[in-house]
Amino acid sequence: MARDLDEARRIRYQEVIQSFTLLDDVFMTAVFQDSLPCVDLVLQIILDQPNLRAERVITQDTVKNLRGHDVRLDVHAFADGREFNIEIQRAKSGADPRRARYHSSIMDA
Repeated sequence: MARDLDEARRIRYQEVIQSFTLLDDVFMTAVFQDSLPCVDLVLQIILDQPNLRAERVITQDTVKNLRGHDVRLDVHAFADGREFNIEIQRAKSGADPRRARYHSSIMDA
């Protein structure tokens, strides 16, 4: 009986994992966490800077704001003395520019 439950649970987990895409928060975090080559590739493509190399990456990084809302960055990367915020958006309408500006302002503060 216990073996059947374990097998059913394993099959269910496998189905859930196979349904993930890079846009799923859990999977995205696992892919980019401690994976500088993955972060490099995204930054190089988006910024059209083929030599850009990330030195450090923090996934699901919370940046505190004493005067307002804290910000949760999907991927907070550091490269060439600069900071980058990679936000994964699932909505077809894309990211809200106000949200991007707010995140940027918190990172600059």
